[in-house]
Amino acid sequence: MAHRLDRHAREGIEEWRIDYNLRRPHTSLEGLTPSEFATRSQMDHNVNSARAPDFQIESKGIPLS
Repeated sequence: MAHRLDRHAREGIEEWRIDYNLRRPHTSLEGLTPSEFATRSQMDHNVNSARAPDFQIESKGIPLS
């Protein structure tokens, strides 16, 4: 019986961990879930990476056009 309770506890903890880390909005992440925040951060990174060469050229005083 103790083995069954241990397994039940582990399953419940794992369910809570998944909910907390993936589904539950966090105020520290501006109300987003960690998954939404990670997706948004990756999209921001991709946009910023695409703009990086223009910024480097502009920062050296070279006009873009």
